[in-house]
Amino acid sequence: MKEEEEEKKREAMKEEEEEEKEKKREAMKEEEEEEKEKKREAMKEEEEEEKEKKREAMKEEAEEEKKKKREEMKEEEEEKKKKKRTAMKEEDEENKKKREEMKEEKKKKREEMKEEEEKKKKREEIKEKEKKSRKRGRR
Repeated sequence: MKEEEEEKKREAMKEEEEEEKEKKREAMKEEEEEEKEKKREAMKEEEEEEKEKKREAMKEEAEEEKKKKREEMKEEEEEKKKKKRTAMKEEDEENKKKREEMKEEKKKKREEMKEEEEKKKKREEIKEKEKKSRKRGRR
């Protein structure tokens, strides 16, 4: 009978040990699962942060590109305006030159007409003198 009790005690202790081992295994398994979950969460977070960084970088790049384009367009506009002003200035100069030339031409024509008039007058005077001298010659 004593032996049976001893056997029962041993069995009970053995069972207790098995239960303890099982509990430890379960606890370790749970701990491992929690660790894995933490790692997964951390990786997920890291990925999200990376994505966010990329989005931000792309956004900034797009902004820079827009800014650059605006600057280029502004410069082009300035260049166009400058060219237009230069062209207008040149046109004004050309017109001024033409006006001057026309003035000169008119002046020349007036001079020529004046000379022509004087020549005509002289011819008339000479004719008159010849007429008078012929009349005198007759007398």
